[in-house]
Amino acid sequence: MWFSKSSRNQAGDDIFSKIAPSIFACDFTDILNSIKKAEISGCKYLHLDIMDGHFVPNISFGPKISSEILDKTILLGDVHLMIENPLFFLDMFNHKNVQFITVHFESFVEEEKKLIDIIDKIHSLGKKAGVSIKPATDIKILIHYLELFDLVLVMTVEPGFSGQKMIEPALDKIDKLQDIRRSKSYSYMIEADGGINFENARSLIKRGADLLVMGSAFFK
Repeated sequence: MWFSKSSRNQAGDDIFSKIAPSIFACDFTDILNSIKKAEISGCKYLHLDIMDGHFVPNISFGPKISSEILDKTILLGDVHLMIENPLFFLDMFNHKNVQFITVHFESFVEEEKKLIDIIDKIHSLGKKAGVSIKPATDIKILIHYLELFDLVLVMTVEPGFSGQKMIEPALDKIDKLQDIRRSKSYSYMIEADGGINFENARSLIKRGADLLVMGSAFFK
């Protein structure tokens, strides 16, 4: 087994069900074994970071690779589109076992119609719609749209690269999203991504995070 009994007890067996391992951080020369590690650990989701080299300064992989990855696993796909013009690409990531498709609010800020079109399109594909914001983006810009989304992804590092240190002030957004969710009886899930490891994971869950994207700390 990849995680020994002692390491699983230390982390807490239940915590793995809240972790969405980011496959971009794995060893791609041994990707099938990496996928298996995520499965036997008790994870439910596999996080796929789609980067185009424009919206973020890095390139990952496209729909062909993401489809083939998800064909090799029982895990549900958690697709994070860090790309320009996400509406154009939604059909390409309509893989059969994808549950969430998340787009960045910054990619269409001040274009309300485009935002609504994206939400409607994701739902028409039978997927759940997620929205993500970068660390510098104020949570206030999402207030009028939160009831429309199934998931809100809080970036706790600048998107684009694995292994970064968490930006602590960004965690306040999780608190605010939790407060809004309770006061408004909204049903969106809260996801956090960036600098997450087994030492800080439980504190994020206590703040209200339902899913934790873990890359380097999980695979390396």
